[in-house]
Order: sequence, then C-alpha cells, then structure tokens
Amino acid sequence: MEKEFNMFASAGDRQPHERRRFSRATVRWPVTIINNGQTQQGMVKNISRGGVLLYLPEHVDVHDTIRLGIEINDCSSVLTAEGEVVDVRPLKNLVERKYAYSAAIQFTKISSEDLKYFSGNLASEWYGKSIAPQPSTQTIKPKKSKGYNLRKIALYTGSSFCVLLLCFYLLARGNDETDKAAEIASLHERINEQQLQLTLLQDSKAALANIEGQIQSVNQQMLSFQARLSSISMSMETLEEEISDKTKPISIDPVDISRSPKIAAAEPVYYVVKKGENLYRISLVTGTSIENLREKNNLSTASKIFPGQKLKIK
Repeated sequence: MEKEFNMFASAGDRQPHERRRFSRATVRWPVTIINNGQTQQGMVKNISRGGVLLYLPEHVDVHDTIRLGIEINDCSSVLTAEGEVVDVRPLKNLVERKYAYSAAIQFTKISSEDLKYFSGNLASEWYGKSIAPQPSTQTIKPKKSKGYNLRKIALYTGSSFCVLLLCFYLLARGNDETDKAAEIASLHERINEQQLQLTLLQDSKAALANIEGQIQSVNQQMLSFQARLSSISMSMETLEEEISDKTKPISIDPVDISRSPKIAAAEPVYYVVKKGENLYRISLVTGTSIENLREKNNLSTASKIFPGQKLKIK
C-alpha cells in the first residue's frame, strides 16, 4: 500500500502553511458527493487530516453536510467520510473548465483507519499528529472567518438591492396599470360618444327621410293644384268667350223721319247708365256716336259717368 502512494509523498506535493492547523497534500482523486439526496461527481484537489478541498461542477451551500466517497487511483479502496461545507467560491482557473466551484470541506465523521491511512501514506509530517476519531454524533462547528462575514454582508446587501428593484418594478407596473386603466376609461368614453353621435345621425337620417316624403307629398299636391288652376283657366276663357258673344253691339236700323207720318214733336230720349258701362259701350247699344253723347250731355273727355245717371240720346 505504501508503494502505491509514494507519488503523493514527495516534498513538492506537500504544502504546509503557518496558519493551517494541519499540513495538506495536493492530489487529483475523483470523488462522489451526496448532498440532500442529489449526487454529483467532483475532484479532490488537496487533502489533510482536517478536511479536503473539492472541485465541483454544481454549487453547494455553506453549512451543508455532505457525504464523500473518495476513489484512489490504481487502488480499489474507496475512502468514505462526512463533512461540513465551510467555504464555496467560483473557480477562475480555466484549466479546470468542467468544474465551476471550489468547496472547502471540514471532516465531521471519518474512521480512524482512513485517517491513519492518510497520515501514513500521504505526508511524513503527519506521523504522530493523528487525532482520535470523533464520535459519530459530534459535529465540528467551523469558525466563521472575516471573509465569511464579508460574503454574508454582500449577500444581505445584494438581497436588499434585489428587493428594492422588485419594489420599484411593482410600483412602476402599478403606475402603468393605473395609466392603462385611465386610457381604457377614456377609450370607453370616446366609444360612448361615438355611439351617441351615431344614434343622432341615424335619427337625423330618419327625420330626413320623413322630410323627403313630405316634400314628395307637397310636390304631388302642387301638381294637382296646377292641374286645377289649368282647368279653372280654361273655364274662365270659355266664360269670357260666352260673355263676349252676349255683349256684341245691337244694330238699330235708322228711321227715316221724312217718310214717316207727321207726328208730334219728338220727346228727348234718355239712357240710364248701368254698372260697368262706359260711353263706348253705350254708343254701341244706342247706335249713336261718342261725340254725340258728349255734345248732348255736355261731357268733356275728362268727365266720368256713374251707374243710374241719365244720358240724353236725342
């Protein structure tokens, strides 16, 4: 067994440090990690009697208790232990690209045989410094370093900042929703106004159709009235023709007085003026001239005659 692990006992692999309680050895062993029922494959970067430094592809939380199954190269032995996560950091080493985090694990449960195996096969300075295995119920509480406190402060600060951002987002979203509600209410008002205007237009259209019907009725009445006027005009023309026929002048044969038997001196003949008559019509009726009528009755061209007035004919 000692021959199999001389490759890890050289001085170049051991890295003692004044601040470290235990010396450590640099190795590259595959390890299986079981944490909260989930399993992932990692690598042991270095190991000491107090714990190990692991390279992991997935994140683990500080203070988590994990189980380790360490596979030693060229050996069928698998070392098992339990430990508590005391530090987790993201890896910046581009050489180990398949691993994203480094985790420092402090042993809380490990068998005395495995612990002595590390002491006897990995580092000569571990001889005589082996510690007794702790009871399975005992838990070693890690000391909180200054870096841990800084990370805790940074975590609280980041959380507070995220909460503030969330509050601002919710406030802005609430304002946006208020603005949208106001826009929707304004849109509803505009729609109602448009519907009211549409109703008024429909009413106006119906009123216009009614007015058009009334106009058509009036046009028909006017056409009927025009027809009646035309009929009345024709009747008046016929009546005027009849009146004209009835008012033709009466021809009176002149009497030859020289041939008539002698009679007494003739008495004057008078004509009573009727309503609507003038000298011209009277001259036609009596068979005398207008000048004779004026001369007999002392009438000038400006004189007027009246109904019931007697005019001397002879």
